[in-house]
Amino acid sequence: MSAEDRAALQLFVDELEGFIARAVEPSPLLPPDRAADLRAAYRELVERGAFDEVRDVLGDAGYDERLRHCGLTGANLQAKLTGWTRSLRRLIEGPFPTIGGFRSVFRWANTILGSIIAAAGVGEALKELKEATENTYEDTADGI
Repeated sequence: MSAEDRAALQLFVDELEGFIARAVEPSPLLPPDRAADLRAAYRELVERGAFDEVRDVLGDAGYDERLRHCGLTGANLQAKLTGWTRSLRRLIEGPFPTIGGFRSVFRWANTILGSIIAAAGVGEALKELKEATENTYEDTADGI
């Protein structure tokens, strides 16, 4: 794995952590009572080192072949990260967050997290929190 690919994956984890931190804050798209539960779950994962665990594995050259096999190097990684970055940028730089913007970022996170989990067996807790947050946004949008 190239140093650039490794750095790009580390940046993805940093951005994912920031995105989830933002996504669990109360907003017109996420009522305060639902946000409170998600924020508590997010803090718990941060405190137990779930993001750091993924960063550590991505920094370990012993996982390089598995990461390559799961499309997390070279052009395959770049294609995934391009989608993620564009989606995240649209959400952050747009005039105001929309459910569609969150949906797009959630989908790209699924793609990359799924590959990390398949390659290294870490990140499942992050994926579960991301999915719980995503489901809550969908429920709220549907009036549930």
